[in-house]
Amino acid sequence: MWEVAHLVGVAPLSVSRWRQALEREGMEGLCARRHPGKPLKPTSRQKQALAGIR
Repeated sequence: MWEVAHLVGVAPLSVSRWRQALEREGMEGLCARRHPGKPLKPTSRQKQALAGIR
């Protein structure tokens, strides 16, 4: 698990959670889910960075 975490660049706990989700739900368990609540808005700094890309 530590080796996988190092290769992917995440914490070992993340790999453990992915493995549990895979065992519990199959590949569907690894798919991103929608999070409840209000969507995040970009900060003014992020807006400025995006404006510079255009």
